Amino acid sequence: YTGSCLHAGGNPGAGGGYPGATGGKGAGFNDNLCTVNNPATAAGSYGAGGGGGNGNGSSFTEGTDGICIISWCNIDVSTTVTGITITANDTAATSFQWIDCTVEMPIDGDTSASFTPLYDGDYAVIVTEGGCTDTSACVSITGVGINPYQHLEQIITVYPNPFTNTLKVSAGKNASFQLMNAVGQVVWSGKQIETVDFSFLPSNVYLLKVMDQNQTQVIRLVK
Repeated sequence: YTGSCLHAGGNPGAGGGYPGATGGKGAGFNDNLCTVNNPATAAGSYGAGGGGGNGNGSSFTEGTDGICIISWCNIDVSTTVTGITITANDTAATSFQWIDCTVEMPIDGDTSASFTPLYDGDYAVIVTEGGCTDTSACVSITGVGINPYQHLEQIITVYPNPFTNTLKVSAGKNASFQLMNAVGQVVWSGKQIETVDFSFLPSNVYLLKVMDQNQTQVIRLVK
């Protein structure tokens, strides 16, 4: 256009997206102040501005909130007694470890779902399912035989329990110790246990085997 024609169309529409394109001009018109008519179809008023073009992208936005997933263990630690045989009821378990509740000590080799004791006593099973472990209630079995732990000369005590980093044991100076996790693996052994810093152990249930003179006792500990 030439001359004093100032308005060849309506205002451009707003740009869309990012980067946005500029809107197109409106429909043509005749303006008496222009020396050359708009080649578009004549109109009595200015045409409206065209819509803004869509861009190839969009503006940046904030990310969504994070998601916290909470999971927990739900192990069946119930048992069934048939005669003198105890059976764990959790059919989804991946492993079992039977323990003698009198001394809270794992029984070597008894790792199946069912357990038949060799002597009278109280027994429980440690059930592991995936990454979760829990212990059943103790079950009393009688009429089998004499419990070899029935006549202990001295009751050994361990404190504090639960403990944090150190332990005190009411045993003789020459006593030796084995500290086992809930599945019977030895995590520390030696003497002078009161000088040991157990801060390296994760929070869990442990079994402390105390061997003092002619007797052996196992105490259940919680860290």
